[in-house]
Amino acid sequence: MPLRWGDLDAYNHVNNTAMLKLLEEARVRAFWRPKPGRTPRTPRS
Repeated sequence: MPLRWGDLDAYNHVNNTAMLKLLEEARVRAFWRPKPGRTPRTPRS
């Protein structure tokens, strides 16, 4: 997962809440499957 500017704090560290969001987004991208007959695309906000 690429880091976004908003994921970093003033010291260029990823804080714990941002890390959990990144892990959740990676999990969704890894395990999400489209329904039969639908075009495969990953959900993004």
